[in-house]
Amino acid sequence: MAGIPLSILHVDLSKDFGGSERYCLDIAQRQMAAGHKVGLVAWRAPAHRNAVQKHAPPGLIVYEAPPIFASWTVKRAIREMDADIVNVHLPDSARAFAAVRGPKPPAVMTLHLRYRHKETKDIDGLICVAKWQDRESSEFTGPKLVAPNWPPAERSADPAKIAAARTEIGCDASTFVIGSIARLNRIKRIDLLIDAFRRAGLDNARLALIGDGKDREALMARAGAGRDIRFLGQRKDVENWHRAIDLFVLSSDWEGLPLGVLEAMRAGTPILATASDGTAETLEGSDATLVPPGDVDAMANALRALRDRAARGLLERKPYDLSRYDAGRSVAAVEKFYREIIARRNG
Repeated sequence: MAGIPLSILHVDLSKDFGGSERYCLDIAQRQMAAGHKVGLVAWRAPAHRNAVQKHAPPGLIVYEAPPIFASWTVKRAIREMDADIVNVHLPDSARAFAAVRGPKPPAVMTLHLRYRHKETKDIDGLICVAKWQDRESSEFTGPKLVAPNWPPAERSADPAKIAAARTEIGCDASTFVIGSIARLNRIKRIDLLIDAFRRAGLDNARLALIGDGKDREALMARAGAGRDIRFLGQRKDVENWHRAIDLFVLSSDWEGLPLGVLEAMRAGTPILATASDGTAETLEGSDATLVPPGDVDAMANALRALRDRAARGLLERKPYDLSRYDAGRSVAAVEKFYREIIARRNG
């Protein structure tokens, strides 16, 4: 939108790289393309960690915060950037901003998780990425904006790499490939997906787990030594994997508004998911299969039913309606919200 370019500081103190971090970098890149000065405060991570700053787009000003006193780094970034607005992501980021002493610019918090009122200290405005968050955050009395997530910008899928992805996990055209693209942590409930896959007892099937996280070793032990469950780590070419798999599964206990689902929808991939708040909202009106969160039997039964449909040629790729999840519309709404929050502070 028209106006004097802003100096925008994002604070994303996250220890992994997943949907909320990808959202942060994607909106930062779009804001830079619109002519704004944009910075990011992230944890200083050891070389082996897949930290958000390792994926930072060119031109993004990155400040790395030490494990303690992150607020000092936030304060330095505010000063050096002469920030007009601070956009915090996730609880650690909100706490670090609240701990900054002295004058500081207004701040908004983007909700990627559930609303917790204690995390909104010193927050001037709230950005909800889903409608259910707006309802849950009724205790917040400041300005709010609902600006839905969108599928992050992607590179064009490569047919040769799509075929290579299936070959990598030992599959031919007849193999039913189930894929999960998610962090390996408690909330994503990959343990439930592994158990459901085992319980379903599918013929000629593979489960491809794309992503990483602190629960990887425990999940590998749970999966056992067979080659039908493959742990593939973090991948940058998710656009190819979404098209290499035959069924995308999200097994989370809850979600804000899941980017993985939006990417699967963009690829036209059939979807099986748990009916958590954000996922159910995202898939409303589609023919995706939803099961109750935490119900391994329901997921196993759904896997069997979908495998049967695939064997009969009835599980095909098809377009989903993504008109509600438009990047240009949401990014423009966020910028307008920034300006309103700044004007309220200055007025």
